Amino acid sequence: MIMVWIKRDCLSVIHQSIWFFTMGIHIRLNILPDKISKNDWNSVYQEAKQLINAYPFLDIISDEDTYSCSWHYADSPSQKPIKCCKNNIGFRMSGDLITMQTAESFELIKDLNYYRSDSKPKEEYIDILQLYTDDLHASAKVFDDKTQGYDYHSYILAIGCLIEDRLKPYALVHGDISRGQMEMAIEWANGILKKPVHLSELADNESLLARIRKFASGELAALRLFMETTQNEKDYQLGCFIRNNISQASIIKYYTEEISERKIGTFGFSNILTEYLNLGNDPAVLCDICVDKDSDADTIALFIKTIFKLGVHLKPENSARSEQRQLEQLSRLEADNPHSKTPDTVGSMFGKFFSIMSLGNVRQSNMYVPVEKLVEIFKEKFGVHLDVDAEVSKYIDKKREDTYEGASVKTLTDNQDIEIIERYDIEDLDNLILWEPGMTILPQLEEFIVNVKDFVEGDIPEVLEALLKKLKKANKKERMEYLITYNKHFLISKRNWDYIEENIDDFSFFSKIMRILLIDASEIKINRLALSLLNNNRLLEKYILNNQGICEKSNAI
Repeated sequence: MIMVWIKRDCLSVIHQSIWFFTMGIHIRLNILPDKISKNDWNSVYQEAKQLINAYPFLDIISDEDTYSCSWHYADSPSQKPIKCCKNNIGFRMSGDLITMQTAESFELIKDLNYYRSDSKPKEEYIDILQLYTDDLHASAKVFDDKTQGYDYHSYILAIGCLIEDRLKPYALVHGDISRGQMEMAIEWANGILKKPVHLSELADNESLLARIRKFASGELAALRLFMETTQNEKDYQLGCFIRNNISQASIIKYYTEEISERKIGTFGFSNILTEYLNLGNDPAVLCDICVDKDSDADTIALFIKTIFKLGVHLKPENSARSEQRQLEQLSRLEADNPHSKTPDTVGSMFGKFFSIMSLGNVRQSNMYVPVEKLVEIFKEKFGVHLDVDAEVSKYIDKKREDTYEGASVKTLTDNQDIEIIERYDIEDLDNLILWEPGMTILPQLEEFIVNVKDFVEGDIPEVLEALLKKLKKANKKERMEYLITYNKHFLISKRNWDYIEENIDDFSFFSKIMRILLIDASEIKINRLALSLLNNNRLLEKYILNNQGICEKSNAI
């Protein structure tokens, strides 16, 4: 029983804490391959191929043939044998060639048999959602990797949405994604494909519930799965839909089970109460669910305290509620926000994790119930056990209950000495690789680049000087092999390696590239700066090469 409580009661905090420490933003795609025909799979594979070719996905290529050393570079994915997939033919995507940000690899294999296991599921399934509560263990994984919220996240998701739409109910895309992200991904895909991709049924309440009812063992089981899988906001509108389609008895039983597995006064307990109330369910019934006839006065008092901590008694315009709401929005995972169009990143999760911790054991409810009504309910339910008026008085702040302490606009409009902050086209290292001629760069960032230039043009150790002197007589292939061998830190695209090879006969050019590759780039900021220089030829030329003619000779930009 204790183990069950730990699993369910702390679910929200544990989920977000584990996310923080493992740093993972996943996209998952599961299928029931034995229910899918080869023709249907081949058809959706060809459509996915169109999407792959329409976006600058990145694949990491290992070349053992061109030079006498192993050469690893980034290039557009091509259909080829994938070593980690038993050499089956397919595509592998690990990032994008524009930002050169890479996370984990997503593979899509052409042959459906690759996904078909030797042993079929023990039961005959008609819908992949039947496996959802069991973590889809009996299904085949097509995608199950981390994008870390990088740019290619939306485009991997577009492929997942395509496959789910074409193969439903035998395919499901899920993970750290939101309805808004799916909508944006589908909008992009529909600009490329002839046949439109439709939004997942997980985002359509009526379609999702009707689909679940086809296989659910009963109304309560249907409600459980619906609440787990819906991609819509758990608000009053959703509550109305549930109450119109699910019996009150099943709703009460569902929340009785959910609440009983959480310890009163904890984060998990307040979260499930917030969900119940946000759906517009009856607070009087909630009292019956949370507090049984054998509960003592201390338990009842803790329940009342929780209700007031949820801010149910505060008017929507109350400043205390507004402040708490702002903090909650800062801590909300993008995947939990149906309206979010963008995923979280590792960076955004740092701030959200600490915001979550600052919330304590409470998330406010959207429901408003006047204090007088709450007192009336509590007296009816608990009046024989404790002094409700005395208990409620502990949590009422008359100064904040009925007033709205609005932010003062005068402090801004009347201040004539407001500092005007100049904006630049490039203001952080992550975007430096996107620089083009004419763009402005934050001065502090520009100084950082100048430091690299000073290093490249400064004094060098005698050993390196001797090596460079030796390489003055080396041919193009030998010089390339030295650069490849000394490159320990940076993934460089094939087009930029081509650019380097084209200009490598210029010894000044070669020596500067060599010295950039020798930078100790184990620190992330140095790494990102040098990576940007090595993968943006015009940036390299402007700040390092001091030669305005080189880039124009190359098609690689």
